Amino acid sequence: MFVPTLHLRNVPLNVYEALRGRALRSGRSLNAEVVAILREEIERRQGHEDLLRELERLSVVLPEGAPTPEQFIREDRDAR
Repeated sequence: MFVPTLHLRNVPLNVYEALRGRALRSGRSLNAEVVAILREEIERRQGHEDLLRELERLSVVLPEGAPTPEQFIREDRDAR
């Protein structure tokens, strides 16, 4: 199985130290910590994209003259 290698250059010292500290706290190597951070970010972004697609799928265009959600809320409040 091919596992690509990624090399980073010009990493600011404060970023390197923060990554190293995070790796130590999580009990991982620096490499494993960076891979975990990248994986989490990609999964988070994918989750957002999935949510947006689902919201688009569920969105409904109201027919002309249909009551707005605000009107339903107002009617409900007035009925109390």
